[in-house]
Amino acid sequence: MTDGREKVQKEEFDGVPEYLMILITQECNLNCSYCYLHEKPEGQIRREVVEPVFRWLASSGKKVHFQITGGEPLLYPELVEYILKRIRSDFSSATVGIQTNGSLIDDALSRMFKKYGVQVGISLDGTEEVHDEFRSGFSETLRGIVALEREEVDFGITCVVYEENVRNLDELLLTLAGFRGFRGINLDLLTVKKPFCTGPKPALPASIKEGVGKLLRALYWVNRYRAVPIRFSQMEALFRKGSPCPAVRKKSLAVCPDGELYPCAHLIGDETFSCGFVDDLSGRRDAPYELLKKSVSKFRRKNRSFCHLCPCDCPARLYYNYINTFKDLATDPACTLFETVYAGVSCERFEELSGELAFLREVK
Repeated sequence: MTDGREKVQKEEFDGVPEYLMILITQECNLNCSYCYLHEKPEGQIRREVVEPVFRWLASSGKKVHFQITGGEPLLYPELVEYILKRIRSDFSSATVGIQTNGSLIDDALSRMFKKYGVQVGISLDGTEEVHDEFRSGFSETLRGIVALEREEVDFGITCVVYEENVRNLDELLLTLAGFRGFRGINLDLLTVKKPFCTGPKPALPASIKEGVGKLLRALYWVNRYRAVPIRFSQMEALFRKGSPCPAVRKKSLAVCPDGELYPCAHLIGDETFSCGFVDDLSGRRDAPYELLKKSVSKFRRKNRSFCHLCPCDCPARLYYNYINTFKDLATDPACTLFETVYAGVSCERFEELSGELAFLREVK
């Protein structure tokens, strides 16, 4: 017989995830030097892999966010549309997003996103010279963004942040500010998953303070002239209660093309975090979630007065980066990132320059 606390923990884990990531493929048409998917076998996820997941989720009747990702998911557009049809058919209240490098987006795919109400996320690390140093494909990605704009499809940008691009974040924002569909920017600090991450170096705290400060100033200025303000994910995170990471709350699940399960996509390929396979969804392993949760308390710096406000870094990134990089620093870059954002939020002219806090009130 278990006590109440154990029962709650067990029920929490047995419940369906609120955030499901479907890796269409681990293939990619680019070759980012820092990609943490060290193995990129050819092929797409099979329908017989995703169907048990759909049935399992549908039987719960709970609301789920589906995130379609890869690799580059748009290498298999027919499969993406099949999955979107299944989601819209069986999950009326679900939200769905796709993360793509954007280089394959055309008018037809833009119309598909609009038809199924897909939240489009584009991976873009900077202006052309900066982006192409470690990613490539800037011009193709920009053409994809233009296609989205033609079809009036909104999009957000996820920017991997490293030492070589952090001081140019404001230039990326200004480059995209004229697109009416540009709705938000998210900064994704570099994950150093050795030995697979090569090329760029993790951004140093001093560089983050300078670069994010410039980004905030550009954001405030741009939003004065836009009908719809550009949202900044790290700014909004400061106004949310609790951890923004569903994996820490045991509420996320990533499904690989071969059917293997992980708490999130950052952990794919690391057998320490394997939760099992789709043929035993209800029996998936609890230990990877516990390890991820412990990484937050073990590796997070706690000697700063700001910590009670900080939403903390991505737990998976914290786990890998502490092992490989942050143990040599006085503080990890996420601390500086959120402190810089908080200083910007607290500045005297913030309300005037950000559109009277309209987009922040929505997330309080």
